[in-house]
Amino acid sequence: MLKVVHLQTLISYHGNAPLRLHQAMVNHGIDSKMIVYNTPRAATSNFFRYSGLIKQIKIYIYSLFQKNLSKHKNPGTYLFSYPKFIGNKVHKKKLLKDADVIYLHWIVGGFLNFENLESIFKLGKPVIFYMHDMWPITGGCHHSFDCQGYRTNCEYCPMFINKTKNSFASNEFLIKKSLYEKYNNLYFISPSKWLLESAKSSGLLVNKNIFHIPNIVDETIFKKVDKFTAKSILNFKQDAFIISFGCVAGKNNKYKGWQYLQEALNLIYKENKNYNFNIIIFGSDYDEITEQLIPFPVQFLGSINDEISMVILNNATDLFISPSLAESFGQTFLENIMCGTPVVGFDVGGVSEIIKHKYNGYLAEYQSSEDLAKGILYCYYNRLNFDRPKQYFSKLTVDKHVDVLNLLLNS
Repeated sequence: MLKVVHLQTLISYHGNAPLRLHQAMVNHGIDSKMIVYNTPRAATSNFFRYSGLIKQIKIYIYSLFQKNLSKHKNPGTYLFSYPKFIGNKVHKKKLLKDADVIYLHWIVGGFLNFENLESIFKLGKPVIFYMHDMWPITGGCHHSFDCQGYRTNCEYCPMFINKTKNSFASNEFLIKKSLYEKYNNLYFISPSKWLLESAKSSGLLVNKNIFHIPNIVDETIFKKVDKFTAKSILNFKQDAFIISFGCVAGKNNKYKGWQYLQEALNLIYKENKNYNFNIIIFGSDYDEITEQLIPFPVQFLGSINDEISMVILNNATDLFISPSLAESFGQTFLENIMCGTPVVGFDVGGVSEIIKHKYNGYLAEYQSSEDLAKGILYCYYNRLNFDRPKQYFSKLTVDKHVDVLNLLLNS
């Protein structure tokens, strides 16, 4: 039986992509274990977590370093991670020594530094970097947007105030390049074809094997339920057209595109005030200013902390909108589509691989509030009825991982 260990910095109550992959592997007969640095979940027989005061101190010190790093960045720029100092010697754990294959997921945030990564590579086992964003292939940014610096050397990084040849980004690029080139047991998996092509063009991954396997959304959990019942549970109006939008920090997270949704809804209202729309915002608590900026009734649900509640919300929703400015995959889109709810988003990153234009949603022109409004109205007037995309079913996805693992272990 294949022995796999997953390493991940953070897992919340309602789960995320690495946890879902681990659970799917267990469900399909793989001896999968997971080590998580920071999580509210309790440890189990195959799920291990760090705990104690030392962990909290390390997280605090790392946060201080990142805060100091942000002083050198241009205001409002995207996340940048530089894990050179704080880390943990996870390579000494028996779980890793006994594993056949090691998966690295999102491992920054105080969990692993570059020295720790090299110690893991030195174990000699196949190590797979599952890319949940662009960090593994750049000089430190988690999404490059229109910057192409990661294709060469990340010099003159636009994220920093002093745009110089030698910066945190170029230094990190060189560290990664030296590390990646030294070990031929390092491989990469991308959840989207878009990120796959980006990885192939990275100056860090020359001669590295890169595979494409999408994230897992469990089709036995995320599925259709009666919409009337779902709306009743959440006390939504049965005759209203429910539009949901969700992200941590709501409108303060500018990369989730809140401003474009706000503008689109106001454009629609200006055209016709009689649309019976109700706007549901989850992931954020009540905000009076946000409520005042939206011309339709708004309801705030706060955090959704389990998958069953998410499934009920998805089914109670008539249209899910996420005008994200950066998406490596688009998992919330897929979760809604699995529940039979159409989606609207910008044509960016891996979104176009999930949204089939005018079939299960609407793929809007990037950063266009006008086209976003058209997408909302298209889905309102054309109540879309579509099949669930079977290529994302968990068994098929796990089989793809098994094929890759067998290939690596037998090569």
